Amino acid sequence: MKLTNAQYDRIMRGYEYRQQRTRREQTARQEEVLSRIPRMRELDEKAAALSVECARSFLRQTGDGAAITAAAAPDTAALRRELSAISRERRTLLSRYGYPEDYLDPIYECPDCRDTGYIDGKPCHCMQQAAIDLFCTQSGLRDILEQENFSHFSFDCYPSTPVVRTIGKSPREQMHYVVSVCRDFLESFDEQSGNLLFYGGTGLGKTFLSHCIAYELLNSAHSVLYYSSGDLFQKLGDVLFARAEAAGVPSAGESELEPSLLFESDLLIIDDLGSELTNAFVISQLFRILNERMNRKKSTLISTNLSLAQLEDRYTQRVSSRLLSSFTLLGFYGDDIRIAQKLERRA
Repeated sequence: MKLTNAQYDRIMRGYEYRQQRTRREQTARQEEVLSRIPRMRELDEKAAALSVECARSFLRQTGDGAAITAAAAPDTAALRRELSAISRERRTLLSRYGYPEDYLDPIYECPDCRDTGYIDGKPCHCMQQAAIDLFCTQSGLRDILEQENFSHFSFDCYPSTPVVRTIGKSPREQMHYVVSVCRDFLESFDEQSGNLLFYGGTGLGKTFLSHCIAYELLNSAHSVLYYSSGDLFQKLGDVLFARAEAAGVPSAGESELEPSLLFESDLLIIDDLGSELTNAFVISQLFRILNERMNRKKSTLISTNLSLAQLEDRYTQRVSSRLLSSFTLLGFYGDDIRIAQKLERRA
């Protein structure tokens, strides 16, 4: 799990909110109890005075680092016994008035780390879950991944015949191979960076399988960023234009983007490459994204309805060489699954 500074700050703000809420709720319970049980206020004041005296006694015993004297030791022990007696009386009073004995204790969402996010200086399991939730939200896939994951994937959607001449397999056999490669990609994700290119006709499950991979990575606390190709380059254009306008210079599409999730996310998914309006800006930004992520050893998954030959024609040799040489190429074959599923539902 790797968080950017902005992501870390966002998660820690969540913990600060939890702590503030816990203090407010605890204060409200304390005021309620004090209004019903006046004796509690006396006990609180006495306990506070004894705690101060206990601290003073400890300082008197230790002095400037000298050993605690045998004569002074009983002083602290007596104070601690009094504090224990007050604690017992408090619990007894709460029980007598119908409150749980721990009613005045803070109630944490995560008792293990007491809503700090850390245990002994190490991230708590709740922080890992907070990161997963944030990654899932930022990926833009939170809702759809509930349905589109490996538990809902079926090979039955792919015909077992005929054999596709160019690969010597049926569409179903090919999908078994594709899924096995994707499983290997997930298993080795932390050990080695890899890239996947899904290509084939429309409705063959490329986007669905991309979501399956995203689901697995998000649930293991990896950051995943998902964009359809059209949205990605539209957003990039908007960012560059806004920065150029702010700087008071004409926007030429050559402004430098600061490192961001686009380059730092563990996995970037670009869906439906080729559906965007392809121009010089798109080609230059696509190359920049691919090159930057490869340099940072970050994984990228691209899906496209274009053939490999069409990719080469559309995105120039510089981009296509990155795609064809640095990506594992996985072809999808068969009939449009979405049409077949609709026909099955009507039958």
